[in-house]
Amino acid sequence: MATIEETLQLHLENVRQRVAQAMADYGRNASGRSVNSLTVSVSGNVGTLYGSKSFLAMERGRAGGKVPKGFVGIIRQWIIDKGISVAPIPAKRRNTKYTPHERGLNSFAGAIAHKIMTDGTKLFRDKQFNDIFTTAVNEELELMSKELMLYTAESLAEINNILE
Repeated sequence: MATIEETLQLHLENVRQRVAQAMADYGRNASGRSVNSLTVSVSGNVGTLYGSKSFLAMERGRAGGKVPKGFVGIIRQWIIDKGISVAPIPAKRRNTKYTPHERGLNSFAGAIAHKIMTDGTKLFRDKQFNDIFTTAVNEELELMSKELMLYTAESLAEINNILE
């Protein structure tokens, strides 16, 4: 029979793997940083699955409003990681700071950031739902509770046998 720590470790690892698979299925892996942020920690009878704050917005999107500092830069990096091609914008004067490709990238990132700031993400606007972690967590919690209930019942039976 597995210990409580082993049971927690097993089910939290299952959740981590299922979340990673769901992200791949929904095409939500740009750089892989979100999946790599998932870490399992088990100490005694307590288990925790840690992950990036971005997981909160992955299932339902986010409404418009305040955004993190450097949001355009974050979107710019997302475009690069995702491999999205952008149209170059030629310079209007001779000595310019950015190449035509960089100008196109900055312009596109700014437009996306503005749209998210004002209207929210497409997932939010379309009232859609990507089941990234909800079902995985609920199903693994149910399985884990059954296993832990059996563990508790066996422990109580063992205690009763000792007391007899």
